Amino acid sequence: DLDSPRNGQTRGNHYHRDKTEKCYVLTGEIEVTAVDRETAEREVMTARAGDRITMDPGVAHSFRSKGYAQMLELLPDPYDAADTIPFDV
Repeated sequence: DLDSPRNGQTRGNHYHRDKTEKCYVLTGEIEVTAVDRETAEREVMTARAGDRITMDPGVAHSFRSKGYAQMLELLPDPYDAADTIPFDV
């Protein structure tokens, strides 16, 4: 999903109504931002190669590369565009 030699490339800025998003960082470092839409509480963390990330339904999120980074999203079901709601994190 995130595969770029450019520092600061961002993916996400959305949330899912139903899907639990699970990702695995293959290489590099990724800044993960998660926002609870009800409380506006924001958490920023760094995920490194070998780390797993889980975003529960309703949690707005974005992923920003910190240099070259690769991340794999693990999908048990086909992608559903209707379950992806834009949200500026």
